[in-house]
Amino acid sequence: MKPLHPGTRVVVQAAGNRKLRRIVVEDRAEVILISTEEEYASARAEGREPVSIGFRREWVEQISETPRKAAHGEYRA
Repeated sequence: MKPLHPGTRVVVQAAGNRKLRRIVVEDRAEVILISTEEEYASARAEGREPVSIGFRREWVEQISETPRKAAHGEYRA
């Protein structure tokens, strides 16, 4: 799997075989830091890092969207 950029929407497999939609905060190779869409948006609005949790790369099952790159170089959802 290619590196995931901050703001990429993904589906991850959680406990109990649940599938959760989340936003990538950071790709650390074997671990992907993810956050809820609500937390990611709040953190961006407040100018802080989102509260996130790490998921093993193999638990990231599907990339649902690729983020768009803003004019100033940041990725946005």
